[in-house]
Amino acid sequence: LSQSVVNVQSLENYIAAKHNFAASKLNAEDARDMVTLTVGNAYLLCIADASRVESVQAQVDSSKVSLDQATAAHDAGTSPKLDVLRAQVDYQNQQQQLISAKNDLAKDKLALARTIGLPLEQEFRLTDTAPFAPLEELNADAAFQQALKNRKDLAAAEETLKGADAQKTAAWAQQLPAVTVSGDYGDIGPTPGHSHGTYTASGNVKAPLLQIAKTHGDEEVADASYQTARAQLADKVQQVNQDIRTAILDIQSAAKLIEATHTNVLTANEALSEAQERFKSGVSDNLAVSQAQAQSAQANDQYISALYQHNLAKLELARALGVAQTNYKDYVGGK
Repeated sequence: LSQSVVNVQSLENYIAAKHNFAASKLNAEDARDMVTLTVGNAYLLCIADASRVESVQAQVDSSKVSLDQATAAHDAGTSPKLDVLRAQVDYQNQQQQLISAKNDLAKDKLALARTIGLPLEQEFRLTDTAPFAPLEELNADAAFQQALKNRKDLAAAEETLKGADAQKTAAWAQQLPAVTVSGDYGDIGPTPGHSHGTYTASGNVKAPLLQIAKTHGDEEVADASYQTARAQLADKVQQVNQDIRTAILDIQSAAKLIEATHTNVLTANEALSEAQERFKSGVSDNLAVSQAQAQSAQANDQYISALYQHNLAKLELARALGVAQTNYKDYVGGK
């Protein structure tokens, strides 16, 4: 049996290892929050793509109605061939947009499948939608204090700093004496019946000599690691603060965009319906219809983009607070 009785350097190295192990566990937990953000973003992209497919499909149907009206008016001799050609171009453009929108949805579904670990050939449906749900009582200071308690990467950085501090102490302690004891017990004799016990015991004191330069160098290296860990922790705290305030600004901005773009959608759809009625009644040509269709398509696309930005910003806020894995439903909804 050999036992170290006094060895400050080994003790501090053990403490540093415990802190580093705790930091690794916390970093693994923080990675789960990042997985939640990544998967959530991929899902929200697919939802936005699906909404665009529905929107473009509606625009294709509307363009087909305009084309049929122009063709019927031309056959009746009340509309020139130009109206038919213009309506046909609009209809074909919308068909191309629909092909592109479906392709984007298919590719983003592949990206989502890869992100969550599904086989790429696996077919699946998106069951949850992400409607607009305002997030009230956004206080940046309160959110920052919450993040300081919940963010696992901040806790990991603190553990790393403690480990670096223990390494500093270990570097200094290598110049201290170390005390060990050892003992041995056995049995000796020609036969078991003619034998007796034997034992030895000893103590050892190891005192380093003439390694002042080595100790000083190790202390400087450990101190540099400690200063780096402290600077990284301070920077990470400020980064978390910035992430929270940025996410809140994005949420507020996207909420205003949703309100404005939703109004634009209603206005554009009303203008399109009015233009189609005027053309059908023979009051005007279908140039106004073509322009109204383009404005309606643009308004719908802007509304879908604003809704995606708003939900993504809420998910990013949950990540910034360190609760994306456990509380994401409170921010983006879903089952």
